[in-house]
Amino acid sequence: MEAVNPKEGALVELGRLTEIVYERARRRYTLRWLLRSRKREERAPVLAYHACDDKKCPANGKLVVVSNPRATRASAPKSLRVSYRETHWGRGGRGKMISGSVWSGRPPLVLEGEVVSVTYTTLKGTDRKSTDYEHAFGEGASKGTRVVRPTLAKGGEHLVLLGGTYVVTYRGIVG
Repeated sequence: MEAVNPKEGALVELGRLTEIVYERARRRYTLRWLLRSRKREERAPVLAYHACDDKKCPANGKLVVVSNPRATRASAPKSLRVSYRETHWGRGGRGKMISGSVWSGRPPLVLEGEVVSVTYTTLKGTDRKSTDYEHAFGEGASKGTRVVRPTLAKGGEHLVLLGGTYVVTYRGIVG
């Protein structure tokens, strides 16, 4: 299993990550974040995905957790705005870039367990208010397909999703 490092300007936001459920040694654990908090460590990170221009890019459609996200004034490239609109069922975002931090290779990763599900909050399609979207890994996979759930790892204050047979498409997280 290898972590993929995002190329600047190649991530598309799915929404604010509010929960990760994972399993280790047949026990379930839950990590939760608040959408609004005065404490920086409690604030929800952003759940994003790679949207490489090169469709053969191995990171294409893989999830990334962005810590300490902040809005910027920079406009997102057109290809990322199109990808955002596809995964948000026609709803366009503000078209602005966000900045934040992702695991960069140091410190070493500590494996936590297999990810069962992720929940993120966003607006899609005709939503009038922010809505929680939960994805259970293995959901939406074709019959007969071997499903491998991603592994949750921690690298210092960063979370990393390693491996897995899922991909992010216009239908959302599939597999």
